[in-house]
Amino acid sequence: MATQHYILFRNHTSGMALYQGLKEKNIRTVIAPTPRSASTSCGISLMFLAEDQEVIRKYIAEYQMDILDIVHIEQSFDSNRHKFC
Repeated sequence: MATQHYILFRNHTSGMALYQGLKEKNIRTVIAPTPRSASTSCGISLMFLAEDQEVIRKYIAEYQMDILDIVHIEQSFDSNRHKFC
């Protein structure tokens, strides 16, 4: 089991705005389906590396990005099955 890190959103537009902003700052995130154990609101989330959490939180605060939550979920990850953008 590994801990996966997700940013959750109320809507797709907010998710894509944060994705583009972080991409411009060379902060790697991956668009992924929202784990149903975390939320049933928006269908997309952003996965990120634990070491990028602080810089991502600062970016969200600085640009007042609309997010629902940041969650950390223990789950098995199958690299052959779980392929995201």
